[in-house]
Amino acid sequence: MPTLSGGERREMVALAACLAAAALLLAFGDRLGAERLAGLEAGLLWPANQARDAALALARGSAENQALKQEVLRLRSEAVALRQAAAEAEQLRRALGFAAAQGPVLVPAQVTAEWGEPWPQFIRLSAGSRDGVRVGQPVVAPEGLVGRVTQVEAASARAAVLTDPALAIACEVAPGGARGVLRFRAERAPGLYLSWVPLTDTVRVGQEVATSGLSALFPRGLPVGKVAHVARDASGLVQEIRVRPYADVGRLRGVFVVVDTEQLVPWSPVAAESAAAESLRSAVADSLRGAARADSLRADSLRAGAATAGRPAAPAGGPR
Repeated sequence: MPTLSGGERREMVALAACLAAAALLLAFGDRLGAERLAGLEAGLLWPANQARDAALALARGSAENQALKQEVLRLRSEAVALRQAAAEAEQLRRALGFAAAQGPVLVPAQVTAEWGEPWPQFIRLSAGSRDGVRVGQPVVAPEGLVGRVTQVEAASARAAVLTDPALAIACEVAPGGARGVLRFRAERAPGLYLSWVPLTDTVRVGQEVATSGLSALFPRGLPVGKVAHVARDASGLVQEIRVRPYADVGRLRGVFVVVDTEQLVPWSPVAAESAAAESLRSAVADSLRGAARADSLRADSLRAGAATAGRPAAPAGGPR
């Protein structure tokens, strides 16, 4: 009789145990209840079930591990591409002589009051001119743009918020760069709408909306919200895009006033008119000085011609 190895002996013992269990079940199975049979079956099959679950978990873990490896590889590739793009942008900035962009200076302020029904249109801030706040400066919350300053006192200021229908903001959609004017509409599905976007621009729900920097009131890149709905306007000639703002202007407690950014030009109609008047005065003064120089040169030429001809020179101011 051939000698059995250790593994073969274990297999024979397991087979004998299964045969004995089968014989016992055949002989006495009708005397056992269904619950006992189910419990006995679960006990006998427990090792096999555990092995099966472990194998399935291992297969799932292997698939997830492979997917994570692919994601890590993709993110590394994107990081390398971003570093290369940043290096190229830095080289171009230096070649063109552009100054490096600077972060904004933020002045914190508390919201002490609000006006407007049924949506707030203005808020009162606890910071004023002594804190560096000026008319036209943007007001932001940690989530995104809130509005802009419209009136300033020594220790307080008033700001128009996004739900003020009179506030218009030049914005763009990222990515893609579609540009339009953001304004709150109170009638017919109230909300924020980005209007005057050409039909040729592709805009999708979920894309981010930020200030475009085309207005002197707001610097570029202030986050505003996300695209919630895209459709054509009533005329059918341009798109009408509904925007869900990041900041809830009805629940503001603390905000920041954006002060002195490189891209921001503080808005002041009086200053603009003064600059235009000063430019006009400078142009007139330059014209008068040029005419005086021309008269002086003509007078010098006449005196020189008279002296050469032996005649007495005419007086500098001409005949009187």
